[in-house]
Formats: sequence, C-alpha cells, structure tokens
Amino acid sequence: MLKSFTNNPDGANPQAGLLLSGSTLYGTTYGGGSKGYGTIFAINTNGSGFTVLKNFTNSPDGANPEAGLLLSGSTLYGTTYGGGANASGIGVGMVFAINTNGTGFTVLKYFGFTDGQHPMAGLISSGDALYGTAYAAGNNLPTGYGVVFKISLTPKIQTTIVAGGQISLGWTAILNSNYQFQYTTNLTQAGWINAGNPIAATNATMSVSFPAPDQQGFYRVVYQP
Repeated sequence: MLKSFTNNPDGANPQAGLLLSGSTLYGTTYGGGSKGYGTIFAINTNGSGFTVLKNFTNSPDGANPEAGLLLSGSTLYGTTYGGGANASGIGVGMVFAINTNGTGFTVLKYFGFTDGQHPMAGLISSGDALYGTAYAAGNNLPTGYGVVFKISLTPKIQTTIVAGGQISLGWTAILNSNYQFQYTTNLTQAGWINAGNPIAATNATMSVSFPAPDQQGFYRVVYQP
C-alpha cells in the first residue's frame, strides 16, 4: 500500500486511473481535500513524496474530478464533473491545465448548456488540440444527451496593425495562460526569435506591440503552458 487517503487534507475516493511519468504517479480524487471538492495529487512510485497539487473549491475552479489526467510536457490537463461557472452562474464542469509542480492552474473551458455538461471521461491530445466528451446537454435541449468537444490551444490572431514603427497583434487568449510573441524574417530557416518575455493573459483577448524590424517579417503568438 503506497497511500491511504484520509479525506482532509489529502483527498478522498479516487475514481480515475493514474498517470505515470518517470517515477512519479499523478492522479485525482473525486472528493475530500481542504475544501471537500477533490484534489490533484502526485506520489512517487515507492510511496514517498505524496503532494497535493491542487484543492478544488467548486467555484470558480471546478469540483469532483472523475477522470484521469493527460500529460503534455510539464503540463497536466484534466476535467471536473461539476463546479466552475458559466453565464447562468451554474457550475457543470470544466477543463483545466496545471503544471506538474502545482503552479499555473488555468481554466481552459467552462461548460454550459449547448456546449455540454459534466465531463466524466479523460482527455486525449493531437497537435495543438484537446479532445473529450461531456455526459449531458448539447444542442438537443432541453434534454441533452452529451457532446464531443475540441479545445484548441493555439491563439487566433484577430488584429494586426503596423504603424509608427510598431507592430501590434491582438489574439484570443485563455485566462492566466502564458503567450510568447515571436518573429522571423525567413520561414525557410529554422527558428523563431522571442520578442520580450512571455505575457500572462488577464483577459479573453490580448494584444502586444513591439518595434517592427526594417525588413519584412513574419509574426506569431505562441501558447506556452
């Protein structure tokens, strides 16, 4: 036995499988933790080093994760069955990201009605997108029988302005996520150049301005989990 849960502060009733990375196991508990709405945890394969990475608080960050986690780089992705918030103020689950050290918790998606409710299964990834299912709701309201969804992690450029020796880009953003502005003058050569430091998104739409180079260039904003 590597770990016996005690409800508070470490969680209770794990329902999902574990994720193994190196010698570390990552998992979720449906309930328990400091707020009673479940946890994300890490533990070494020898039973040492148990750590609570996240205590869910129901609103605004979700409650009762039923599914396991997905790892990409140093970022864990997952879902909660309940909690969060939507336009009607009712929490019916969400999709989140968190670093493996417990920092950088970010809500990627709040579920509502036509876009689904109560994700119960895990996520899969392909390229820059996450895919999953939600147990209920969807366009077939008022009953709703669930949905399949896709979340793109690539920012979408909305505005491009070049004026006064500056280039400004505006893009869609995920709150609290980091984005890096980059440029290159030759797409046939490998390597993009970072301009400035990563920017933490404080709104659903963000913008950045930097001095434009003397020659024609190519610009992009990259999501950095």
